[in-house]
Amino acid sequence: MKIELDERSRKYLVQILEKRSYEITDLKELAMVNEVLKILGQESRTWLESYLTESDNETK
Repeated sequence: MKIELDERSRKYLVQILEKRSYEITDLKELAMVNEVLKILGQESRTWLESYLTESDNETK
């Protein structure tokens, strides 16, 4: 599914997600927020991606 946002709406959504990301304690939810931020053109949190990759490898 593709959603088109004007720049003002995109910036507002990014602002909300970034603020929320500091309140999240569940790593899976944080990863989801990080993924949405990447889709919106924001830098990803590489430390989170590294952590989740390591966690996935440990469970296999």
